[in-house]
This record gives sequence, structure tokens and C-alpha cells, in this order.
Amino acid sequence: MNPISGNLFTILTLIAAPAVLTNASSVLALNTANRFGRVVDRSRQITAELESATGDPELKEIRVRQLGRLRKRAAFLLRAQTSFYLALGLFVVAALVSVLGAALGTEHAWGYRAAALAAAAAAPTTT
Repeated sequence: MNPISGNLFTILTLIAAPAVLTNASSVLALNTANRFGRVVDRSRQITAELESATGDPELKEIRVRQLGRLRKRAAFLLRAQTSFYLALGLFVVAALVSVLGAALGTEHAWGYRAAALAAAAAAPTTT
């Protein structure tokens, strides 16, 4: 008897848990993309202020420092966004391979072991 067919909660867990975690990861990636957009908008605004500024050298120096900080922030956000997308993609691959491994678990022992190794290899690790 297949243990998956007898327990509806197992099937629900195999389907719902990856979907919920993927959705949460996507929201984090979207939030980071929005922050990056705000950095770009602010950088454009400061650049326009620098181009049209006449006079006060102290204000110009402040704007240049702000622009430098915004560049660093943009670099951090871009690196974070890349990491989010990589982790999200690897999570999806690991979830799909896990579902495949669960389906193969009772009938094909070798397929189950291969899927378990593939899921472990694709799973993102935290550092």
C-alpha cells in the first residue's frame, strides 16, 4: 500500500508547504526590488539637483556624499536581489525533486535515493 495515498495531510503538506514558502520568498524579492527602485529614483533626483545647483558648495558636498551612499546601497540591494532569486530558484528545484522522490519512495528505492540526493544538493544553504 502506498503511504501517500492513505494520508491526505501528507499530500497537502507536499503541495502547500513549498507553495507557501515560495510565495514568502517571492514577497521578499519583490520588497528588495522596490527598495532598489527607490534608490534609483533618489539617485536621479540628487543628480538633477547637482546639475542645477548654483552656489552653496556645502550643499553640493552633502549631495555628493548622499550619492556615494546611494551607490553603496544600490550595490548591496543588487547583491541581495541576486541571492534571493538564486535561493528561490534552488528552493523550487529542491521542492520539485522532493515531490518526485516522495512519489518514487515506495515503488523504486533507487529513484527515491537519487531524488533525495538531488534535493539535498539543490537545497539552498544559509551561511
